[in-house]
Amino acid sequence: MWIWIVIGALFLFLVSRQMQENTSTTRSRPLALLGTIADALGLLALGIGTFGLLMAIFLGILAPAGPHLTGDSLVEVIIWGVGFLVMGVVMLLLSVLLRRAGGRGTPEARPVRGGH
Repeated sequence: MWIWIVIGALFLFLVSRQMQENTSTTRSRPLALLGTIADALGLLALGIGTFGLLMAIFLGILAPAGPHLTGDSLVEVIIWGVGFLVMGVVMLLLSVLLRRAGGRGTPEARPVRGGH
């Protein structure tokens, strides 16, 4: 069970670092947020796709005995795994396009009202 906590913490760390990078390199804060959401969905899709293909390899191709995938179920797991990998790459490319649409550079400083 603890491995899922480690995976969740690593995912949150990567998403927070990506959000920090997006907000520091993009002028538009809403597009930086959308880019971060696209990055997070891309990371999730890549993780699910990788897990699916590993499951297909170890339970379908390399399984000597015990439970294993065959026939239609093996083909479906491979198709879904590749589909998630493609979706992850598309989401990461969408994130790049969103950041570029937001403009380069740091966000414009807002004037501070007050005595400072």
